Amino acid sequence: MLTKQGRIKPDVMIYGGSEIPCPDGRYQIVKHNGTKKIYTDLGNDPADALAQFKAAESKQSVRVAASRAGIELVEDDSTRKTIRQYAGSFWRCTPTCPTAPAIRQSGTPSLPIHS
Repeated sequence: MLTKQGRIKPDVMIYGGSEIPCPDGRYQIVKHNGTKKIYTDLGNDPADALAQFKAAESKQSVRVAASRAGIELVEDDSTRKTIRQYAGSFWRCTPTCPTAPAIRQSGTPSLPIHS
């Protein structure tokens, strides 16, 4: 429920076309996957809920525009490594590396030079 100024009216919900006071209510987004409804909880703070709703609405409009343009979007992959994770594994030296004992003693990784 939005006020005339565009803000969410706290502690009120619309049910059957009329306003009903709901002090312990939570904000949710409802999506449809075929006939199944999927609810996403946005919490009980109106400002946070509105920000999350606008972000979700923006993402959905990008998905629709990409679909119409024939572009396939790739969703975030939580199994991907960050640059920091790659750097940490890159600078570690293997036990068979000739400079491994020196690195373990100094504690400072350095790039081994092999000839």
